[in-house]
Amino acid sequence: IVLSDGSHVWLNSDSRLHFPSAFKAGERRVFVEGEVYFEVVDDARRPFVVEMGVQVITVLGTAFNIYSYDNVYKSVTTLFTGSLKVTGKDGGREATLIPGQQSVLDHNTGEIGVREADMADDIAWRRNIINLEKRTLEEITAYLSRIYNVEFKYLDDNARKVRFRGDVTRSADVETV
Repeated sequence: IVLSDGSHVWLNSDSRLHFPSAFKAGERRVFVEGEVYFEVVDDARRPFVVEMGVQVITVLGTAFNIYSYDNVYKSVTTLFTGSLKVTGKDGGREATLIPGQQSVLDHNTGEIGVREADMADDIAWRRNIINLEKRTLEEITAYLSRIYNVEFKYLDDNARKVRFRGDVTRSADVETV
C-alpha cells in the first residue's frame, strides 16, 4: 500500500492497517494489527506514528517491521534503517532503536527489552518464506493458522515445545508444509 505521503506499507497474513485518505497537518498516524513492514518517507515536520495494541511507535523516516497479534504475548519491532522510539501505551516505558536492533514489549508486564535483530528472519515473510528456525511447534502452528486459516490440535502437549529448523515457501499448500 502506498500512503498519501508516499510511505510504503506491506501487510502479512491476518493483518490490518487503518489510515486516513490524507494525513492531517503536523502528524501522520496509522493503526496496525498483526505484522506490517513500513518504509516511511522522511518528513521532520510531521512525525509518523503507528499505534498498535499496547504500544506506540514514532518515526521520522525509516524502514521497520512490526509483529503483534492478539493471540501472541509480545510485540516485536525490528529497525532496518533510520531510528524510532517505541513507547508502551501506558506511557511509562520506552526504548529508542538503532538499525539492527529490535524491541520486545511483553503484553503482560509492559516491560520493553532491546536486543540485536536477525534481520533476514524478521522479513522472511516479505520474501515469501516461512522461517521455522529455532521456533517451537506451538509458534509455528500459530503462524500457519494465520496463513492457511486452519486450526491445529495437539494430541500431546509436550509436542508444543519441540523446536524446529529450516524454512519452507509460503506458496506451498498446507498439506506440503
